[in-house]
Amino acid sequence: MSNGDFAQLFQTAVESEGDEYIAARGAILAMGEAVRPQIAVKLDATDWREQLVAQIVAGWMDHGSLFEQVTAKVRGIPERSLTLKPISKTYAPSQRARALVAMGVDVVPRLLEMLLKSKDHPGLAEMQAIMQALNAFNDSRAVLPLADLAGQDIQEPARTFALGALGKFRDPRTFATVESIFADMENSAGVRSSAAVALGLFADRRATSRLLSALQDPTEDEEVRRYAARGLGYLGDPAASDALAAMLRSEQPPEMALTLVHALSSLGGSTAIAALEETGRSHSDESIRQAAEGARRMLA
Repeated sequence: MSNGDFAQLFQTAVESEGDEYIAARGAILAMGEAVRPQIAVKLDATDWREQLVAQIVAGWMDHGSLFEQVTAKVRGIPERSLTLKPISKTYAPSQRARALVAMGVDVVPRLLEMLLKSKDHPGLAEMQAIMQALNAFNDSRAVLPLADLAGQDIQEPARTFALGALGKFRDPRTFATVESIFADMENSAGVRSSAAVALGLFADRRATSRLLSALQDPTEDEEVRRYAARGLGYLGDPAASDALAAMLRSEQPPEMALTLVHALSSLGGSTAIAALEETGRSHSDESIRQAAEGARRMLA
């Protein structure tokens, strides 16, 4: 083996996905312990993509048996020895995620490999299981890979799951990525709605004006407007209270009014309490009146 052979294979693994990636990874692993020093250097690379591939290869070298078990867990396949098996023949995504978490943080690189590199997660349930496990691990190694996934032009579920995870991570390195996804009108309403909630979860007040602008724009998609209101509630910036209160006082569709009630209850303060009190007395929808009064009592 020469350093040139390793460098070429490693670069292929960094730049490729699917079968081409798997072949390059396999060739690197076949080199054995001789590549351990080169892998160690790549673990400290400035490019997160190189870091990720190095983490994956090192994981296969150190935890090969564990990595092999991950596939069955992600796919929800029961162990043969079990007498009680799920009626659907596979476990639900939440059960799969719990099983993955029980395996420990060593499996994080393998989960990221399945998600971004080897692409051996055949369906929505598998993706949900991986994302839920990564959320539970809260491992910083997942942050930049998930930010990259969220920005790709791929199926909506992958992007919305990734954005949900980024909101929970609250890593400031990904704020600009999430903000740009929300601002891009070419993205679907579902993706932009997920980005709105993620922006709120960052608790970064730079997002206040962006979310308020979308909420107050009558030409904006209604789903996006509701999720912008939710994001403002999570964000917790008192500067949004006046605008949210004014909208609640105007006649809103029940779903939007309820979202505004929840957002104001999260913000709190005298402005929110006054708007909730008025809504609790005068809104035309009884369910909204009850929700507003309940929120007001909680704040009071």
